[in-house]
Amino acid sequence: MEIVPIKILTDSAGNATVYSPRRVKGIAKQTFLDIGDLTDGGVDLVVTGEDSGAPIISETNMSGDTLTAATANAYLYQERIKIVVTDGDDTKSGELYVAVADS
Repeated sequence: MEIVPIKILTDSAGNATVYSPRRVKGIAKQTFLDIGDLTDGGVDLVVTGEDSGAPIISETNMSGDTLTAATANAYLYQERIKIVVTDGDDTKSGELYVAVADS
């Protein structure tokens, strides 16, 4: 199993679209989000495969310090993981970790 870390930094409108640093192949099994200072609550997060659009997780109005979620067991084939954040507040950061199992 490989853990893929992805840093998130929102723009002045509180939005971000970021990608994993490299392409992965396997099944996305679990995610862990270190919310950092994204917000006290209300962050919306959608995580998919960049090319396939395979859904990994989708969460709305998140709050707290962390989020651990099982995924939809999305199969990724040589593609990056895409994260879209909305309502994250002005220039805030966090980090998402995705566990990808060998296929």
